[in-house]
Amino acid sequence: MKKLIILLFCVVIALQLNAQTIYQIQGQSPASPFKGQTVTTKGIVTAIYSNSYFIQDGDGAWSGLYIYDQTNKPALGDSVQLTGLVDEYFDMTELKTITAFTILSSGNKLPEPVLISTGTDKEQWESVLIKVSNATCTNVDLGYGEWEVNDGTGPIVVNDLGIAYTPILDVSYAITGPLDYSFSFYKIEPRNADDIFQDLALYFVENPKPENITKTSFDLSWETNENASAYVEYGLSTTLEMGKAFSTVSSTLHTINLRNLDAGTIYYANCYAVNNTNDTTPIYKGVYVTQSESSGQIKTYFTDPQVNILTKSAASGAIIDTIIFYIDKATSTLDIALYDLTNFAPQSDSSNYRIIQAINNQYNKGIAIRFITDDAVLNPALDSLNPNITVLKGNTEGIMHHKFLIIDAASASHAWVVTGSTNWTYNNLNMDFNNMICIQDQSLAKAYLLEFNEMWGSSSLIPDNSNAKFGAAKTDNTPHYFNINNSMVELYFSPSDNTTQKIAKAIEHAESNICFAMMAFTEDVLGNAIVTAHNRSVATQGIIDYIEYSGSEFDYLKNSGVEVYDFANPDGSGWPNGSTLHHKFCVIDAGTENPLVISGTHNWTASAESKNDENTLFIYNIDIAEAFTAEYNKIKAYLLDNNILDKTNTIDYSLYPNPTNGQINILMGESDSYLINIFDVMGKSIQTIHLNGKQAKLNFSQKGIYLIMVTAGSKQMTKKISVY
Repeated sequence: MKKLIILLFCVVIALQLNAQTIYQIQGQSPASPFKGQTVTTKGIVTAIYSNSYFIQDGDGAWSGLYIYDQTNKPALGDSVQLTGLVDEYFDMTELKTITAFTILSSGNKLPEPVLISTGTDKEQWESVLIKVSNATCTNVDLGYGEWEVNDGTGPIVVNDLGIAYTPILDVSYAITGPLDYSFSFYKIEPRNADDIFQDLALYFVENPKPENITKTSFDLSWETNENASAYVEYGLSTTLEMGKAFSTVSSTLHTINLRNLDAGTIYYANCYAVNNTNDTTPIYKGVYVTQSESSGQIKTYFTDPQVNILTKSAASGAIIDTIIFYIDKATSTLDIALYDLTNFAPQSDSSNYRIIQAINNQYNKGIAIRFITDDAVLNPALDSLNPNITVLKGNTEGIMHHKFLIIDAASASHAWVVTGSTNWTYNNLNMDFNNMICIQDQSLAKAYLLEFNEMWGSSSLIPDNSNAKFGAAKTDNTPHYFNINNSMVELYFSPSDNTTQKIAKAIEHAESNICFAMMAFTEDVLGNAIVTAHNRSVATQGIIDYIEYSGSEFDYLKNSGVEVYDFANPDGSGWPNGSTLHHKFCVIDAGTENPLVISGTHNWTASAESKNDENTLFIYNIDIAEAFTAEYNKIKAYLLDNNILDKTNTIDYSLYPNPTNGQINILMGESDSYLINIFDVMGKSIQTIHLNGKQAKLNFSQKGIYLIMVTAGSKQMTKKISVY
């Protein structure tokens, strides 16, 4: 026993004698002199994100280091010693492949943030906990959740690795966080809301929000940091022609009631507060809507790939019949925004050509029809659309990923919105797990119409290409809060409305349970939100498809103790030969008095947040929560009943980066002889590669969706990649 203790003591001493300081590893140069070498170092944990953390061994230049570690989970303030491989990941020095990890002590005081200018030379402060102050927001949306501030010396980017934040243009901020580097820019990574502070005498603690929404009135409520009087200027347009409502009561909590309004009508309002020294908050510009005269019916539908019918359908038929059922409801207008209606089957009962024919029939009856789709998807079914129906293709930077119909928005009794995760493709309609939500509400229809018209570029039958806005070019110009038959509903469009932040906040407020079903989940902010909920004893579980996407949160969630499943088919088949989990939904606090369903087109990814056209509904309704919870349990049972963890007939390989801008690496689990077939989204063979070994590089010149099918003997696995 004494010999063993002495041996362990000697090992520890040897590690410490061979350890390198972070200053030595950084090497006072852009690239570490230890690149490619295994080193041992130690430091205080200053920030934690999914699959990574930052450590620091001092408070000066070159004292910080980024650690990529999917296994160990230190806490803030832990003093850790670790051994790993030094790498320059896209020119950022990092330690990865951690082979030894020890927590030396816990609860240590963090290094003080170093105050720097936004325009200073930043290389020496890489991975160091820094702070900028008196920095004015000069760009609220750089894409991918990033924004920009400038203290007069030059700009710096603020990223959302730790928190998705909605900045206000021209407002001054003090921001703290480790300094990251990615895609050729240094970026501050605030760890939480406390790391972002508005440098204003008077500001909003809580932004204005409508409450007590009725057909003739609603309240606008907000909170300020100091006592002040509240003001609202409002009207039917941005001219705010209806005047001003105000309260001279000095308080931090403010409520202004707007009354004598019309049902189902959109109003524009500017909210602000003024204190007794004439300090004024920034003006908060919002769009709001009263309750409509509609019935407020909310109907949910779920595809069942095992029997190819809807499990619950008012139309009493296949999902195609249900879509046609709603198209046939239109009496005056039909606005369609749909990403994909590729067809893989001949014209038949399961063919989407029947939907196109239903649209043509409505046009022949005099219905005014407009159609928006993605600019890159071929959509051959549209060749059968009446040529007199104008089709606009858009979003050259991301994808126009909507799947919604707006029916008769001008009529309280006939207005419907049909949305959800379902494309009109053969696979989505017949093979994949999907949902549709249909809501009879004019107020919601008018909000969707604002989004449609912004992409269309006009409100007429003819689009205005010069004014059409897609992706990051869109603005936050729609109402977000609705009273639909006494159920509260929220609506957010991406990328303009900071949807990820709204989802993260909902997860943060979960009290009892969370379940989610997601095709793609790569957003760190939401991964952290789920893990945090799990750690505070919220019963959390989920199912994810496409865990092979670069940055998938699957391993992080699983390693953090979250009950999470990898969606797969029993035979190992993938799209387009097998079912896909195409849902994008989450249920929070099911079985309680105030459950929430979040559903729409928005995958939990950076692309959905920053460049794709998406829509997401938050529905507070017990019946809807029960329906989506049952759907989650159905999919979970499908996986468990079919022993999805048995993957002996499949091939272990990874594709990265995915999505990619042109080149992708394929890495096999072991060396062997492989046949690699590449297909486009239509199933056309693009290339065949014979690989003897373990690794290959694939190059793509055209953006789009591709299938990578790998075969070795009797084993086969197909995965999907996205080229942008």
